[in-house]
Amino acid sequence: MILHSMTHDDDFYERYWIEKDKDELFDFSYKWKAVQSLIPTKKGTKLLDFGCGSGFLLGHIQKNSPEIINIGADISHEGLRRAKKTLKNIQFIT
Repeated sequence: MILHSMTHDDDFYERYWIEKDKDELFDFSYKWKAVQSLIPTKKGTKLLDFGCGSGFLLGHIQKNSPEIINIGADISHEGLRRAKKTLKNIQFIT
């Protein structure tokens, strides 16, 4: 527990999203190829993007697999605020 409190910064991700001006992933084209093969195709399947941030990846998943139910989760309220602003029909949780 002592190590946890010495290294854990509750505000790190809030500052990250506040200071980040673009909601894109620098290595998206590389990651997308791998992620696409893992996306379920059965209608009604739920997919949880844990650590979704601004929802950049989740938006691409929704666009390419509209038949599944997407859920985004993140500890950053600022990241989720950005995701909710641009993505509809996705449930977000903190």
